[in-house]
Amino acid sequence: ENSDYNCLPVKELTNSLPDKLKSMEYSPVDEKKKSRLLLIVVCAVWAGAALYKYVQTRAPEKTVLSVALYRGNAEAPVSLAPLVEEFQGRYPDIEITILDRSPQELEGDLNPEKPKGRPGIPDIVIANQKSLVSLSGDHFESLDSLLQNPEFTEFALEDSGGAPRWIMPLVSFMYPLYYNIAVLREAGFDHPPKTREEFLAYAEALSSVAVSGGEELAAWTWAAGLDFFSEDQSALNVPALNDSLNFVQAMTGLLDMADFEKTESEKYDDFIAGRIAMMTASIAGTGYIKERAPDLEYSLTTVPPPAAYLGKPRFALGNWGAALTKQSSRGEEAKLFIGFLSGAQANAFLAAALSGIPVNASARGTPPERRAQRGVQYDKALVILETGEAAGEFGLPPGGPVLENALREAAGAIINGTKTPDECIAALENLWQGGAEN
Repeated sequence: ENSDYNCLPVKELTNSLPDKLKSMEYSPVDEKKKSRLLLIVVCAVWAGAALYKYVQTRAPEKTVLSVALYRGNAEAPVSLAPLVEEFQGRYPDIEITILDRSPQELEGDLNPEKPKGRPGIPDIVIANQKSLVSLSGDHFESLDSLLQNPEFTEFALEDSGGAPRWIMPLVSFMYPLYYNIAVLREAGFDHPPKTREEFLAYAEALSSVAVSGGEELAAWTWAAGLDFFSEDQSALNVPALNDSLNFVQAMTGLLDMADFEKTESEKYDDFIAGRIAMMTASIAGTGYIKERAPDLEYSLTTVPPPAAYLGKPRFALGNWGAALTKQSSRGEEAKLFIGFLSGAQANAFLAAALSGIPVNASARGTPPERRAQRGVQYDKALVILETGEAAGEFGLPPGGPVLENALREAAGAIINGTKTPDECIAALENLWQGGAEN
């Protein structure tokens, strides 16, 4: 044994080792590599744990509700926008998408044979009541559960006769008679016509100005005391209908058939321009006219009844409402939005924006600043509403839409001279008593 070997310097000892052993000597560089590798492993484990925790605790995806406006006007999407924003603020997990859908598109979307919840199917349809009725069938769910909400205890809803309520009305619109004060004054009239006979005399004196009236035949028939829907819903009130159709015949030569095809906006524009001296139209026109012709000298009155009519002033009242589609897979969220729109605050805002009448009775109170915003003509319409008698449009009773279309066709036939009022009445009675299709 060589004792001096243990005392050799490290360098010399290393040099004396075989080459294989030399390769196993300690190196600071190898230690750094190990540290880096360990750090990478630790970071990967930490990142994986963080990702797992995020996946487990992240917020759920938003529920996207689609709302289709059926035959909506240009103001409707604009009016809904602030309410959509407020609703989404209350329910951040729900997103509202507004769709502009034609009748044909909706008929296809709501086909019961198509898969429930498929892309493109609207969850909610908002439209006038007559349009919703024409779509009804098996398309919509009952909304009776919404009426259990205490906020709806003041709802001014008509009796549904025990049938499920599948339309939640939002805003009502009445149809008064508009008249241009300046045009009537120039013709020598210091007040609007109070009877149907007086209206005809005015129309003849204003023959140089297009007079509109017969195209809203429903409003005139209601004003005559007509009640299509008696308790047994089996008979027409023939005297009142006879008077109304004879009135249309008396207007022949003063009415232009083009008036029957005009949109509400086109009628308002003609009225503003002085091309129409008198017209029956929705109360919504007060907002349209105030925005575009705030200085126009005009006013509103009830649609003139026959001189022989002694009852309260009667007028048609139609609703704009919401329905929940059976094809929706997001029914609970959709009911939340419909309930929100039906609440007093949202209902009042929507009615003000559309110049309609809030259906929620607790929203009827009008603050002074909003009253000034609406204008005196709107306030006058509300007075008519309170003192007169509202007659529902042809929406809810079975066969209503079919009968209304038949009435409009009858008016056109009379003006064109292809049928007499008596012939039209006989055809309408056969249609009604024979059971108009829903």
